[in-house]
Amino acid sequence: MIKTVSHATFGCPDLEAATRFMVDFGLVVSHSAEGATYFRGAEGRPYIFVLKEAPQPGLVSVAYEVRSMDDLRAMAGKLGATIEPIDDNPWGGSSAKLVDCDGNPVEIVCGIRSVAPLKMPREAVVPNSGGQIRRKGRLPVFGDGPLPVLKLCHVVHASPDTQRFVDWYVEHLGAYPSDIVMGPRQPTLAFMRFPDGSNFVDHHNVGVFDGKKVGVQHVCFESLDMDAVFMAHRYLVKRGYRRSWGPVRHTYGGALSDYWHTSWGLRVEHVTDSDVLNDEYETLTLPMNELATLQWTTEKMPDHYME
Repeated sequence: MIKTVSHATFGCPDLEAATRFMVDFGLVVSHSAEGATYFRGAEGRPYIFVLKEAPQPGLVSVAYEVRSMDDLRAMAGKLGATIEPIDDNPWGGSSAKLVDCDGNPVEIVCGIRSVAPLKMPREAVVPNSGGQIRRKGRLPVFGDGPLPVLKLCHVVHASPDTQRFVDWYVEHLGAYPSDIVMGPRQPTLAFMRFPDGSNFVDHHNVGVFDGKKVGVQHVCFESLDMDAVFMAHRYLVKRGYRRSWGPVRHTYGGALSDYWHTSWGLRVEHVTDSDVLNDEYETLTLPMNELATLQWTTEKMPDHYME
């Protein structure tokens, strides 16, 4: 029933500074209201990330989109949730609110009106590799500055009971584990997608890390290509923001990723070249080791990354 992740909403104490960071990160402000800023990517979803002014930083909710109102009614009935109109944005829609097994607020949404995609400042670079000529002529010279991200890819949570977390999202939201990395007592990492038969979907829209307490480990946004990830890295360094980890090529999920700390304590990720899977790809269960977290990286994974 669920198609993909729709948007994530967080509270922050300094909305102006937080908005400045997200714009530098590549999101585009699509709507401002009293105490709230809505951000979009280049694709046709009107918003993928929302910041709301709050005394303490933290998760407000993660929203997942179903394919139809019939699906929303069916899920709301199954989960004992009430469907209400979304009246705090200009694009409408309907929402059913609930909480997951860790108490994280979850929304199931449908009917949010699409908008025209944004024109990207350039095309994605096609590499010459494997002896094949795909890009002819000179590599373009890229200007400095943020490049609009395409979309929200996933939200990864931290949980002291990762197996319970996985079981809840499978049973209640219809998620399917793409990869599970086992620790000594329970999954250390688990990445889940929302399957669509023979159609290919993102490797994961929701994930979980084995953590000491409940929280959001990171939020991920898709960038245009590898050059955009590295150029954004340079730009964010120049702007004085705090790096987390990367760039790194992951093993499970296959993505090229770069992680940053926001000014209010959230970790965010630029990603490109992620795996897409369909129902032919069954769950992989693997042991936790260095290969489980990276194929290669510009630096060793810092200790604070798993916090």
